[in-house]
Amino acid sequence: MSSPEMIRVKLSDCYRGVVFDSLETLFARNAAAALLCLLKAIGTREHIYVINMAQDYAAMKAQEKAKKEQEGKPIPS
Repeated sequence: MSSPEMIRVKLSDCYRGVVFDSLETLFARNAAAALLCLLKAIGTREHIYVINMAQDYAAMKAQEKAKKEQEGKPIPS
């Protein structure tokens, strides 16, 4: 793959690493397919880190509720 992004990653100012801020694209069916394409495109690297920061509102509220219940604090509705 020789897309502009993959050529850009090989330039000298990217030698310490790069950050891809999203896997959302019109060219892949889902995030897993986009990640697979990205990993194939960047090739073999010594280190590849993936951080998933996606969280929906319901999951966040459920975590807050569980934490408050564990601490024994009343839960506002």
